Parts: sequence; structure tokens; C-alpha cells
Amino acid sequence: MAMTASRRRVGFFFNHAAIIGGGEISFIDLADTIRGYGVTPVVFVPGRGEVYERLSARGMRPHRFFLPRIRWYTLPLLPLATASIVWALMRHGVTILHANGARCMLLAGAAALFCRIPVVWHVRVMGREAALDRLRSRLAKVIIANSRAVAQTLQPITDVDAAVRVVHNGIDYREFAATPPIDLYREFSLPNIPVVLAVGRLCACKGLHVLIEACGILKGVGPAFTCLIIGQDALYEREYGRRLREMPVRSGLDNVVFGSWRNDVPSIMKSAAVLALPSDSESFGRVVIEAWACGLPVVATESGGPAEIIDEGETGLFVPVNAPQPLALKIALLLTDRKLHDRLAANGLLRVKDFSLDAHARNIAAVYQELMEHVTRAYKDDGQVKKRGTA
Repeated sequence: MAMTASRRRVGFFFNHAAIIGGGEISFIDLADTIRGYGVTPVVFVPGRGEVYERLSARGMRPHRFFLPRIRWYTLPLLPLATASIVWALMRHGVTILHANGARCMLLAGAAALFCRIPVVWHVRVMGREAALDRLRSRLAKVIIANSRAVAQTLQPITDVDAAVRVVHNGIDYREFAATPPIDLYREFSLPNIPVVLAVGRLCACKGLHVLIEACGILKGVGPAFTCLIIGQDALYEREYGRRLREMPVRSGLDNVVFGSWRNDVPSIMKSAAVLALPSDSESFGRVVIEAWACGLPVVATESGGPAEIIDEGETGLFVPVNAPQPLALKIALLLTDRKLHDRLAANGLLRVKDFSLDAHARNIAAVYQELMEHVTRAYKDDGQVKKRGTA
């Protein structure tokens, strides 16, 4: 298989057919934008779903591939799945494989190794599976982490520190800025008071139970507001989602409202007063830069990705992890101190320009270039060694 071409054909492998979180959206945006940087994306998805539809809407032709769950009872299926990926890589002339997720990294990475195609593993989560991640790291030539916090979790499982590259996510902030607001009060039947917004999957790591506790602390003693939580149950934490919805009922809170997953989050952000991100484990915090692009001030836990992209008191406010009282106080501060609110919003609009989608795609394309130069040198060195051995 040719190792160079005027436009590199990069196989983008998605771990999910549905939009599970910001990772899928970021990877779709990357596949779309990187076409302007000498790359032809060849996109692969494990089934029909919203990922498939969004890629198609942007003029890309998704290819379906077989991606079984990694369970003991699916082990007989794994060689078949890997072989089908080998065939797809050869058929579509892929020269670099870019895997977005853990499960597809195992199978697609093994297939790429067979085809002698270099692999990029994109890691967007903090949690590690020591044994499997060590295997994934050995299949990859380069590991891209979406924050320094994620990169730190990778150090124990990779033998080559230089193989890890930190590339922050990007968004089309101009599109966010141009999005019109919606009438939240009519859309969600809310009272005409400020809205504190939270956006994300309903899973324990997002800390939304802490936000509801903070709402209880402020109820009746702080400024009037409605807390609007937008998101769907996490795939493996539906019980948490159920308990989360029961919390306001049990506590007698009428200022907490749940909305399901929406595709118009920028419009919702444009109409809210504060974004709360109480996660105890946030790998990057895409929702932070989205809020900045919408002129929405942010209060977030000082951990993970948000801790490295937010400047305290300048582009957002920090609270400790799992601390409802400080969270309540910071929310109240942003709702009552208009000068602080507006300053954070204005600074966020400036800061988000550092996280443009074009810069993100350009940085990823630079990783591809570096990777291919390394592979080319390795092939030349290998050839020279063989010549000397036969001389």
C-alpha cells in the first residue's frame, strides 16, 4: 500500500453510531474540517444512527463496519470483525487510521497492524482500563489526548511518552455566535426568571446531583432562578438518571427542570444566565467553550480539562469537586453581580477564539504529517539495514 499521496486518505473510525457525548460531535467536526488540510477522510461507523446521518449531511459517505462488544461471549466474533476491517482498509486505500474510542481502537488497530498502516488513537476520557489500554497504546503510533489531564492518565500505560500529543478540542465559534436564542420560558414552560443551565449525559461523573443539592441550598434564600438540565441517560447508568430525576421531587424543589437531548443547545445557551459544570471527572469540557461562544459565563469544578482551559475570575469561576455549598454561592454570585457576569461573558467570547475548529484540524493534520515522516524514515532505515545485511 502506498505510504504517501497528494491527499492522505485517513480512516476515521467511530466507536458509536449514536451521539453519546461531545466526543462524537468533535470527531464529526474534525472529519469535515480537515478536508481543507490535504486530508481525505474515509469515515466508518458501526451502524446507522445520528452519527451516520450527520456525516452524510456534510457530504461524506459513511461506511458501516462490524464492531461487536468486547465480552467473553463475543470473543469468537472478534477475528471476523478484524478481518472485515482489514478488507475495508485495503479496499478504500486508507494510509492512516484514526480511531475515536476504546473499543474500535482494539479491532481497527489490530487490522491496521496487519495492513502496516500507522494508527492514531484519540483518547477523550479520563478512566483507564490498564491491561487493554496498554495493548491499545502498543497498537498506536500516536496517541492524541484532548487535554493534559487525559494525557497524564495515559503515561502509566504507554512506554513512549513522546507518542502522546495533547490537542484540545475545537468548535466553529462563529456559527455558535450567529445562532439566535430561543424563548426558554415558552419552550420549557418556565417562569420568567434567570436560568442556570447544565448540559451533559446523566451520569454520576457529571456531578449533577451536586448541582441539585446546590439548588436546594439556594431555594428560598438566594436569588430566584430555574435550573434546566439538558441531557439523556448515560447508556450504562440509567439508574442514576432515574435517581437524579427523583431528587427534586423528594426535596420539594420546583425550580429544577429536566429536558432530553437537544440539537439546539447553542440557542438554549444564548437564553440562559449561567452554565454550571459540576463534574468530578471532566476530560476536556467541550460545553465550556460552547458556552463561551454563546456569551454565557461558566462555573465549573476545578479538575480535569476545565482546570487547564479556564482562568479563575477571568473566563469562569471554580468550585471544588462534590461541594454543593460553594457551588450554590458561586451561582448566586453570578446571578447577582452583573459586572462580574458580563466580564466573564465578554472574556469568554475572546478566549474561545483559541479553540477554533480550524486550529484543531490544522493541529491534527500536523500530527498526521509528523507520523508519516516518522514512518517514511523508519521504512528507509529498515531498507538500509536489509541492504547492508545482504551485501
